[in-house]
This record gives sequence, structure tokens and C-alpha cells, in this order.
Amino acid sequence: MVETAQKHDAVLRGLGAAAIRSHSIKSADKYPALRRALTDLDFITYSKHEKRVMTALSECGYHQDRARGYIRAVSGRSILENPNTKLIVDLFFDKLAYNHTIELNGRLESDPLTIPLAELVLEKTQIVQINEKDVKDMILLLLEHPVGSVDQETVNIDRICGILSNDWGFYYTVTTNLNKIAEYAKEHHELADDDRKDVLAKIEKLKEAIESTPKSFGWKMRARVGPKRKWYNDVEELVAGH
Repeated sequence: MVETAQKHDAVLRGLGAAAIRSHSIKSADKYPALRRALTDLDFITYSKHEKRVMTALSECGYHQDRARGYIRAVSGRSILENPNTKLIVDLFFDKLAYNHTIELNGRLESDPLTIPLAELVLEKTQIVQINEKDVKDMILLLLEHPVGSVDQETVNIDRICGILSNDWGFYYTVTTNLNKIAEYAKEHHELADDDRKDVLAKIEKLKEAIESTPKSFGWKMRARVGPKRKWYNDVEELVAGH
């Protein structure tokens, strides 16, 4: 699907669980308990490429019916379905707006298939009500990739710190979830000791870098209020299949 979009001179990149799986095949094969069934596909493109991407997806068998046409205007994303396989495609434009917003303008070219690993980490850890499936996705990603200062098959810690140092709410959600992921890794007995230590060390490295990065004035002012005031956006789930 990415290659078909490219033939139409459009940038299309994967995100979500399928994107993480594509970067973490060895670890997924090593730990079947961390794998999960993929029930849909998530992609993002630039809004300026929308028409070309919709044409490419149509060529791949995915279509947006009239009943779902309103979703683009309401939510800023499009829902398509393959009528033969019933597989759903969730298509975002320019940014991921969940409990927190991740701007991706100029970032989609950093990886040939998916959004960069740093944004994949932020995509999962920005979920206020993070669930076990999301935690498993994060462990798979961290098992197979180093934490560093570049994008190529590396979790770019500078990118993560740059975003979180300007948004206390985003920072609070991410650091809270990193602690939850660490606790899960400690209790997940199927992980080999060396792999568990590796994941925990990477989480600690992320946390230390996040905490040591200088924060903006706005971040410091919001930190004074803390979680007593709501720090995230509500996300209304769209029922893609109906």
C-alpha cells in the first residue's frame, strides 16, 4: 500500500500495532505471548496528498462509503474498508490527535514504511488509559531497538524530549505509562532475564533524558497545577464498521 501511494507521488506511512510489528519481527517471533492479532491498519499522510492517497488505496481495494464520508470532516481522518476482507484502514492527516497531539509535518520521510520510532513510542505512551496490548507493543519495540539520537531504526530520544519539554500534560502521561510498562516487564515471566534487563534499562534511559531536559516556561506553570486539573483530551472512538 505504501509502494502504491509512492507510485502516485504521495507519502503514506504506517502506524499503530502493524507498524511496530514490521519493525520488531524477531522479537515477535521470539515471544509469541507479546504478539497480537492485527484487526485493522492505521496510516497517515499529508493532507496535501489526500486525493492521491485515496486513489492509491482504492487501487489496493479499500474504499470509503458514503456512510463514513462524514468522519473526515468531524474527526480529521478517513475510514476505508476492503469489502472482500472486511479489513479496515484508519487514515490520518498531518498529525495524530488522541489524548495528546503529535504533529508529523516533515517527519513522514524519516522512515520508508512507518512513522519514525520516536513517534511510535509517543503514539503508544500518550494513551491515558493504556491497555495490555499497547504495553506489549511497546516492549516489542524496545526489545529490538536502541535508544539514541537518530531516527534510523533507533528511538530518537531527542525528538521525544523536545516534544515533552513543552507540554506538561503529555509529559505526565508518557512518564506515567513508562512506569507501567516497566512494571509489566518485571512481571512478564516469559521474558528472558537479559531481555527484561534490556527493556528496563532503555525505559530508565528514556525517563532520565526526559527529566533532565530543560522545560519551557509554559511547562513549568502547568506543572504547578499538576493532575488536579484535566491534562489530556478525551477521545471519542469511531465505530468504523457501522
